[in-house]
Amino acid sequence: MKLQEASYMYGIYLGMAFQLEDDLLDVYGDNAVFGKKIGGDIRENKKTYLYLSALENATGNDKAELEHYFASTDFDDNEKFQAVKAIYDRLGIRKKTEEQIDKFAELALAELDKINGPEDSKKQVFKDLAFELSRRNK
Repeated sequence: MKLQEASYMYGIYLGMAFQLEDDLLDVYGDNAVFGKKIGGDIRENKKTYLYLSALENATGNDKAELEHYFASTDFDDNEKFQAVKAIYDRLGIRKKTEEQIDKFAELALAELDKINGPEDSKKQVFKDLAFELSRRNK
């Protein structure tokens, strides 16, 4: 049961790191490398970690502007993306998200360390996967 639970939690934590990285790349990725147009989550008013973290940390005009942009889709896409990204930048959301990605990757690796057995060398593949998924650029 310990093997199954640790494997399950490894997947949960790695999935969280992957999703946060995906959300981060949607704002800060390179279109040419990412493979899709960035800013889709903002255009579609998706409540990602970046948005929720910004909403939690924003005050005054930043908070009002963020709520205003996410209350509607009736904005120029580029204007909306640039305005929301500027708020994220002012609030340090990129760094906060990167820290969360690192946290989940570390939690995934900690679960992997709980798995002991005669084939411990095979765990390296899963360690590499955790690192690769939390540091991808597309």
